[in-house]
Parts: sequence; structure tokens; C-alpha cells
Amino acid sequence: MILLVNHLHEILPRYKPTNQNVEFESCLGAISEKDILLNNKSKKTISYKVKFINTNKVFSSKSKTINIPAKSSTKIKVSFQPRFLASEEGTMIISPASGGSTGSTLSFRLIGKVTSLKPQQVQNLAQPVYQHVTIPITVQNTSSKPGMFQVKLGQ
Repeated sequence: MILLVNHLHEILPRYKPTNQNVEFESCLGAISEKDILLNNKSKKTISYKVKFINTNKVFSSKSKTINIPAKSSTKIKVSFQPRFLASEEGTMIISPASGGSTGSTLSFRLIGKVTSLKPQQVQNLAQPVYQHVTIPITVQNTSSKPGMFQVKLGQ
């Protein structure tokens, strides 16, 4: 039992996110990307696997495994694509791949904020004043859940 507690005492602090946050700012529906630099100071190649926790699928990376050659560095590209106006937070854990004895577990706190709204489509209409006209407008729900939408006319 003491061995288990000692093991957890040494391993668990590695999974706590670092004090340095990775912050993203993006328009709603647009993709924002940032690079995170990983260094390998050892004499062996290190393989890592990337995992996202509590991210609601708004944070992602094309790289699921990373190989860093000896005495070099590489960048991992992390993207943020917001689906809602609320801020999103999550954790990215980079841990040694199975069978790899070198390298330590890294964790990053990811924070995403929506700064503006970008329209999907804009329709311009030139029409004489006081002349009634009807134009078709397509409203598309990008969410998997049903919703109520309001269409407002601006001048």
C-alpha cells in the first residue's frame, strides 16, 4: 500500500496543467491555430502521444503521436474551433508513448475565447425606396440539436 501511495505521489503532479496557459482567440466558427514547441535534450529519440481532456471537441491536433529526434525540437499545432459563444477550457496531455522509457508527461491548459461573430453569408439588395420585395433567405442549423432562430433586418 505504501508503494502505491508513493508511486501516485510522484506521478500525479505531472498531470496538473502548467502555470502557463495556451490562450486562443477566434471568431465563432473560424479556426485558430497555435504552435507548441517541444524540446528533446536527451541522446535518444522520444515518442509522445497527444490526448485532449474536457475539451468538448473544440480543441484538436492533427498529430496524435509525435517523434522528437535526439537533441532537437519540434512543434505541435493545436487548433481551436468554437461552436458556441461561451469560453471553452480543456487540458492537453502529452505523455510518452507505450514502450518509451524516456521523456516526462507534459500537460497544458487550453483556453479558448470567442472575440467576434462572422456571418456565414451576407446578402446585399439594391431596391428603390418604398417598393415591397420578397427575397428568400436560407437559415442553416450547424448544431446537431434543434433550435429556434431569429432573423433580423438591418439597414
